[in-house]
Amino acid sequence: MAQAIDITSPIKSYDLSRTAFEALKLAIPDEATGKAIDSDAPLMHLKNLRKLSQACIKEIQRQRGKAVIVVNSRISNPIADSSTELLELLLEREHSNVDIILTTNGGLPNSALYIVLQCKERFQNFSVIIPRRAKSAGTLLALGASEIMMGVESELGPIDPQIVTNVKGSGKPKLIPALSLKKALELIDEKTANGRDRNALQKFLPILSSLDLVTLGEYQIIIDGVRSEAKRLLSIGGIDDENIREKILHDLLSKSQMHSKVISYENASEIGLNIFNPKNKNWDVKLWAVIRNLYFIHQNLIKFSKISNLVESATGVLEIEGVQILTQE
Repeated sequence: MAQAIDITSPIKSYDLSRTAFEALKLAIPDEATGKAIDSDAPLMHLKNLRKLSQACIKEIQRQRGKAVIVVNSRISNPIADSSTELLELLLEREHSNVDIILTTNGGLPNSALYIVLQCKERFQNFSVIIPRRAKSAGTLLALGASEIMMGVESELGPIDPQIVTNVKGSGKPKLIPALSLKKALELIDEKTANGRDRNALQKFLPILSSLDLVTLGEYQIIIDGVRSEAKRLLSIGGIDDENIREKILHDLLSKSQMHSKVISYENASEIGLNIFNPKNKNWDVKLWAVIRNLYFIHQNLIKFSKISNLVESATGVLEIEGVQILTQE
């Protein structure tokens, strides 16, 4: 007989697609054909993955002594609203501290700020745990935490505000990085200043004409706005030294760097962020294994549920359009 899975021992995505399901006596998809052996298997997977997820969340809450909300999603207005409702439910149960376990490739800066303000309003202590990645707006959200927990696999990224622009001829709006547009316009200005290159302006005119005037007028406003929000969040997170704040803002927002750049826990610590990491003497390997297991469980939940957004806590029941909310039944 297969043994029940130990959530405190490291597991991998493969384990969840086979070993964990077998341990829970589930029929699993045939990996060779991609078809389920049992027609009820997908539903069984979801039900038992939720049980595993809840077990992990409760274990993290027990060890950390804090309420837990998991956000595995793009940071958006619906996510911000649903997170606030979950925070209210947790507060009703007299939790004074909260951890947000965050996995995201980015989103809206204003939504990140909103989530932080709601956490700070309701709880004495607010921390962010990053099992894998929290990019752009996810990094912005983490700046407002009193502590950021990162492991060897964890990564932050540059804060890379995007502009929604209507590119002529494309037929639909497109997101472009505000900093990239700024650098491009600075390059055009340099090449065409004082008639240094008479042919340069003719070369660049097609590019400029493809962008709408609103985009050209707003890129600096967006960059300045996000910088202001980031500085405010650093203050909320307890970084009071102006020089450290400016260094962090320079490294995360002002440098020319790719959206996908990896900022490890070591990089984040070096620029001045308060990172709780494997080099700390109180680092708990078993606890981190549970956090990583929860990440793999959610990746499988997203896969089998065919959803793109997931928010979970151990308390309450919520449903919002386009977002899967997993809670205790």
